[in-house]
Amino acid sequence: MLTAATNQLDRKNFSERLNMMTYANDKRELLRQNVLRQLMPYIDTPDVDFYGLSNVSGEDVELRTNFDKYIEQFESSFGRIDTVILSMGEIPMSKRIDSIRTQLDILILTAQPEDTGAENKATLDAQAQLRGSVGGVTGILGLLESISLGNVTEGAAIAILVQIYGIPEESAKRMVESDKKVKNIQEPKL
Repeated sequence: MLTAATNQLDRKNFSERLNMMTYANDKRELLRQNVLRQLMPYIDTPDVDFYGLSNVSGEDVELRTNFDKYIEQFESSFGRIDTVILSMGEIPMSKRIDSIRTQLDILILTAQPEDTGAENKATLDAQAQLRGSVGGVTGILGLLESISLGNVTEGAAIAILVQIYGIPEESAKRMVESDKKVKNIQEPKL
């Protein structure tokens, strides 16, 4: 019987056991699911904690946010992940995973903005609503403050502003830079 996961190690073990039970009769799909688990950045960290981590790269934020999209792009270019892994022969599994992750990073870095379809319009509307809300503004201010406290890297903050709030990347960079300038201004002595 599986019980609720209470911490990061429990979540990892729970997820692995669930995969083993679900795909016990399909070894290829079990391999695929295990590889996908290893590719997802910070898989055992809940979203609420993940976006507050200071050592998260922009690529990790992008991959975690749009994981299915990048896996689909990878598989449409190279084939199913389990097939790619098996085709690498005697290379150690960690090197195989690193190789696939490098390809995913290349997909992220060369990604083109998507057409403005119905799904994208819904996302843009939600982002605009978030930016205009008190909670959205408070979140942005808290994010900028987290940079100055060293809780979030500038790259991760920019990625969050772009992905979550829908702020253009150049504007997000300017926001982060101007916030640094404001923090460097000394208060006048009275």
